[in-house]
Amino acid sequence: MITQADRPDPVVQAAHLLRLQMEAHFGEFPQCDECRHLHADGAYCDAFPDGKGIPTKLLIFGPNMHDHGLPFPGDHGILFEAKD
Repeated sequence: MITQADRPDPVVQAAHLLRLQMEAHFGEFPQCDECRHLHADGAYCDAFPDGKGIPTKLLIFGPNMHDHGLPFPGDHGILFEAKD
């Protein structure tokens, strides 16, 4: 029997698919992948630790991308910091 614990988190799945699309189209990943605050699942971080996870506007490239070196609504004051 499949339990809720066995089901993958849909936010984690969506973030993973978005990253795959970004890599295929642009050849690179979003700034989050180089941030020290990113959680191992790749969908959440210290700035966005629950709920819907990291907002799409931070995960996409192009003219609508938001540089998370600048404040973003709901980020709890935690901004991009490069990994050591």
